Amino acid sequence: MQLYFCHTSLTALSHLYLPTLQAAERLIATALSGNPPTEIAEELKDLFIQINLHPYLQRHGISIDNEQINALILKNAR
Repeated sequence: MQLYFCHTSLTALSHLYLPTLQAAERLIATALSGNPPTEIAEELKDLFIQINLHPYLQRHGISIDNEQINALILKNAR
């Protein structure tokens, strides 16, 4: 359990501090490959979506800013 917590913490920090999103993706993939508990796996998947959603939408010609994405996430969290 400690190892998974460590991966989750590192992944969250990677979103803020790593120079590339690819490095964050690799950390998330590594953490998920260890078969973490369901709650932690869900958090890791959420982080993966957070770092990839905006680039995905841009590639598909959908213009949306971070404020709109955050509003969507908060609306669905209720």
